[in-house]
Amino acid sequence: MAQGWPDDISANGVYLGHIGNNKWRGALVRNGDFFWSYFFTLSGVEEAETLFEPENRNIQDVLLENKEGQFVDVTSQWNIPLGGNALGVTTGDFNNDGQQDLFVYRWGLVEKRISDLMLLNTGNGAFETVTMHGASDLGGPGFGVMGQAFDFDLDGNLDILSGSEYGQWYLYNNQPIGDNHYALVNVGYSPQDNVDAIGAQVTIETPSATYVKRVGSAGEVFSQSLLNIVHFGLGSEQKIKRIHVRWRNGETATFVDKQADNMFDTDKLDATALAINTQGLAPRSGDEIQLTAALAPLNAQQDVSWQSSHPSVANISKTGLLQVVGKAGESTTITATTNKRKMSDTAQITVSQWYEKPLESIQLSAARTNLIAGDELTLSATFTPENPDNDQLKWVSSAPQIATVDTKGSLHALTAGSVTVTAKAEANPSIQGSIDFHVQADVKPFIKIDNLAQLINQPVHAGDTFKVHVSYHAGPRHTLIAADEGGLRVWLRHFKYRWFPIEDRIETDKSVLYTVSGNSTATLSTQGLVPSDELPEGQFYSLEVSFTSSNGKTFEDGIEEFILVE
Repeated sequence: MAQGWPDDISANGVYLGHIGNNKWRGALVRNGDFFWSYFFTLSGVEEAETLFEPENRNIQDVLLENKEGQFVDVTSQWNIPLGGNALGVTTGDFNNDGQQDLFVYRWGLVEKRISDLMLLNTGNGAFETVTMHGASDLGGPGFGVMGQAFDFDLDGNLDILSGSEYGQWYLYNNQPIGDNHYALVNVGYSPQDNVDAIGAQVTIETPSATYVKRVGSAGEVFSQSLLNIVHFGLGSEQKIKRIHVRWRNGETATFVDKQADNMFDTDKLDATALAINTQGLAPRSGDEIQLTAALAPLNAQQDVSWQSSHPSVANISKTGLLQVVGKAGESTTITATTNKRKMSDTAQITVSQWYEKPLESIQLSAARTNLIAGDELTLSATFTPENPDNDQLKWVSSAPQIATVDTKGSLHALTAGSVTVTAKAEANPSIQGSIDFHVQADVKPFIKIDNLAQLINQPVHAGDTFKVHVSYHAGPRHTLIAADEGGLRVWLRHFKYRWFPIEDRIETDKSVLYTVSGNSTATLSTQGLVPSDELPEGQFYSLEVSFTSSNGKTFEDGIEEFILVE
């Protein structure tokens, strides 16, 4: 057993000593701007005196209800448990009874986790607390801190993804008891302006109730998620009168008269209008023509069936490909019908007398024209008129050493430079279309200390300032983003031991944000630092430079043990 108490406790650290008569003394000393954390458990302690006011972690959780723009404390009314040292919470309807429940993460004990709390909404203005729910690693490592309630297997029952302070993750599958019903609404981008789903309001109306939710995160504290598949418990309701989605720019989408226990996708709305496009159509015997049906709204589900009244004149495939086989003057009626709501449109097709249909112009397009060496893509050719008698093309690259193109219009970028690809009509080479491409070299992202050799060979004197010159490249099609660094970060780190920092001295260059490549210079001070050979055993300095690219990856360079001399 350690006896006594040191006279000098100026060094940073945790002190614990036995001072006699079954008494112990402890102290935490932390002088300086640095981070650390420690946990311990004391057992058998009957009485304790402190030189500070301890924080009471066993405080009351508070539930605030938003009533017409004013928050009202309804903690007692809703039977929120007293104390418990809760940290995180996630919400959802775990039993599909139409009421919003809470799942509360409790910090627990240092040596083991305790059961998290599920607060089931009774529907009568109160919660019932449940601990035997199976969604806790009872007695396991770490502390309950965070999680998200979401339907990971899309079976209509909310599951739970939970995280622990020590990095453990737990996925709990909800296996409910009962026959309650649900609806899932998959909110995509708005149909006109392509606004994302964040903040979109989803309203479901059933014969007996109205439910409203917003797209966002279902949990807080160390956990933020975009849950754009919105879950609703509907209780005993099997019919849905209306589902209404409103994006934050005011665009809307609506479903009506739906059956519960399904997922509804805003990219697959029910069609409210249908029209077959036959403008300029003058089919000849032997023609193959792709017919299209215009559906409203813009994001209506493209689920259409096609039928011809006289297949001997023209037959049509399931996808709308019309094959004309009849004689001039013969007619057939083409019908397009939506498969869900059975909305239809008809168009009469009459076989025309034979006429020549030469190719008049060619328009080329590509998914992108700024390429990286090694890219491959296929070009598209649009003809005027559609379906000419001869649509065969000859493809030519102006600089085959930069990019080649094959007989089918497939382009292969080889090296940096500019190139023009031309498609010429085989029947009349004077009819042609062209498209320009710019090819960049395939540069791997990097960050580099340009004066690295100088900093190593000519060590910096403690107390001086020094410059760090940096060059970087975020990679083709990417830029340097803020992320955690806030820009391009240069930092001098003082470590107690590997890799436990005592102090960081950071310079961040925000002027290079959203650039692809460039240079940066930072000036760092070593004022107040001692030479490396005077550091306590195990301590050292490190110099690091880093940035995050828009591809989400972080790139670093540095001197692992940076030497300061006297």
